[in-house]
Amino acid sequence: MPRINAIHHVALWTRDFDAARDFYVDALGLTPVYSWGDAPDRAIILRCGDGPHAGHIEVFEKPADHPDTPAEARLMHLALNTDDVDAIHARALAAGAAERMAPRDVDLDNTQHPHDPAVPQRFTPRISFVVAPNGEVIEFFDDPLARG
Repeated sequence: MPRINAIHHVALWTRDFDAARDFYVDALGLTPVYSWGDAPDRAIILRCGDGPHAGHIEVFEKPADHPDTPAEARLMHLALNTDDVDAIHARALAAGAAERMAPRDVDLDNTQHPHDPAVPQRFTPRISFVVAPNGEVIEFFDDPLARG
């Protein structure tokens, strides 16, 4: 039976394509994979990490007066897995992001494998939130259950 392996990408609209691309590439270290189009209608796909199931962020340039620009965004936030929430949070702030929530530890219950003795019943990921220069909310998430 077919199954979902991972999120492939999250797509974002931006009015300032260069600033959005630079934030994700230079500040957060994502890798440009594909790009197409010419200003003012460019797009780029950026890889988040390595491996066969690495997720992507797709950024579309849409100026305010473009007929396809949505009236408002419908994205609550996007979460990026990292092994150092504090460092990536600081890099994002230095690159112009605004702090939404400083890094902190949160206690969560393990509901995926509640009867597996090899998996802890409770675990404590570290998270933070920023608002990117383009306006999207980004959560940085260090998931101790996802470490290899």
